[in-house]
Formats: sequence, structure tokens, C-alpha cells
Amino acid sequence: MTVLDFFAYIIKIFSPAVVGLVVIAAVIVFIVGFCKRGMDFIKHGFRGVAPESSLEKRLDDIAANMATKDDLTKMDAKMATKEDLGKMATDMNGMSAELQNIKVNHFGHLKNFLAVLTSILLDRGIINNENKAQLDNQLRDM
Repeated sequence: MTVLDFFAYIIKIFSPAVVGLVVIAAVIVFIVGFCKRGMDFIKHGFRGVAPESSLEKRLDDIAANMATKDDLTKMDAKMATKEDLGKMATDMNGMSAELQNIKVNHFGHLKNFLAVLTSILLDRGIINNENKAQLDNQLRDM
């Protein structure tokens, strides 16, 4: 069976109106595509870009974006030296000590506040001496 036999068989199956509409639609698509893309439409459809040329364009973009030797030298000069890393480590240790001092001071203030609060609760009769002793023991253990 040849291509012409296949088309003749398809034409016999469908009504002439349906075949005419399909042929008209195909002609319109071909005309629009050829007007927009030219011969590339016949080769590659509506994309209109040959795979070889798009691959070359991608390779050119990659080559343009690659770092040059001068760029690498500049980046190497900007990198931190051992002295800089030592200074950063010293600063980090200083910050850690300051953070520890803040924790201790904050917790000390919190203990004082809780001691005053338990005294007030005892004066108001909300808790008794036994409960106050338990709370004080808890604060001492912290």
C-alpha cells in the first residue's frame, strides 16, 4: 500500500466535507507557518530553530559565562587569609563569652524575680511556708 492508496482510503471513509475541512486547515497552518518561519518551518515546525544552531548558541553562552584567569585571580585575592580566619575565630569566642554572660545575668535576674514573687505569694496567703521552701529549693538547684 502506498501513501496515495492510504490517502484514497481515508478520503473514502470520511465524507467529502470533513476531508475538505481537514485539507483547508492543513493549508492554512502551512501558509501561516511558512510566512512566519520560512524554510525553517518545513524543517523544524513552529519552533523554527535548528537543533544544531541552538546547541551552538548554548555552547557560546557557556563559554561567555566561564570565569577567566583574571577573574580567578581576583577571587583568590578576596579569599580570607589565615589571619582573617584567626580574627574571626577570636571574635566568635568573644561573642560566645558575651552570650554566656547575658545568659547568667538574665537567669540571675529571673531568680531574684521569682524569689520576690514567692515572698509576695506567701504574704498574701496564696502559698504556705512548705510550698515556698519547695520553690526556693527548686531555684537553688537551677
